[in-house]
Amino acid sequence: NRNQTGRYTDFEVSLLSNLVKSSNSITNIGKVLGRSHNSVHQRLNSDCGTKQGHRKSVRWTDEEVAILEEAKQKFGNEPNQWQKISDYVGTRTPKQCEKNILYWSFNRI
Repeated sequence: NRNQTGRYTDFEVSLLSNLVKSSNSITNIGKVLGRSHNSVHQRLNSDCGTKQGHRKSVRWTDEEVAILEEAKQKFGNEPNQWQKISDYVGTRTPKQCEKNILYWSFNRI
């Protein structure tokens, strides 16, 4: 069971750091590591420094905003839209995606 793998080894943390630079899919990263999507997402949210986008103090890049807008158009009316959008963006949590969309919606008026 991939959820029972245990703590991340130093090698896995190093590999994770490299994978997040080349992939925007937590699911794909999980497959490479032999970890579940949730395990990878939790590790990235633990602010271990391997996935810069998950730290609240880091501003959204232009690339992230463009991907977010694309994801919002693609998944905007679907159930669990924020999780799907977050997976598509790959560097942000569902809550961060939702807040960014709401912020820009109000500030574009």
